[in-house]
Amino acid sequence: MAHYNLGLHMLHLFLAPVAGGIAAMSGFHDAPVLGLALGALGAGNAFFIHSVRAGVRVVGNASTFGVAGPALSFLEDALTAILVAIATFAPEITAIMIILLTVLAAKCVKSMRTA
Repeated sequence: MAHYNLGLHMLHLFLAPVAGGIAAMSGFHDAPVLGLALGALGAGNAFFIHSVRAGVRVVGNASTFGVAGPALSFLEDALTAILVAIATFAPEITAIMIILLTVLAAKCVKSMRTA
């Protein structure tokens, strides 16, 4: 079963930036240069977030012999559901939350590198 999980993460490594770029530039049909710039930022952000998530999964599974896998998966799904619900009713708050989560993820990566 683990090989399916690895295969899906490998597939998402390429699909996440494409989806992030398309989502970021989807609202800017009248300003193509701005849309492309935001698409590039969205793709980079999606790639970064996926890379951090994959790294956390590797560390969590290696350090707990796979016991943390279901908990990490549940937390990931819960956070996604919360962000989608907030995005439906208050997209500005979602944008702020995504920025804060990205900064938090960058700090976690930096602290893991120094440890």
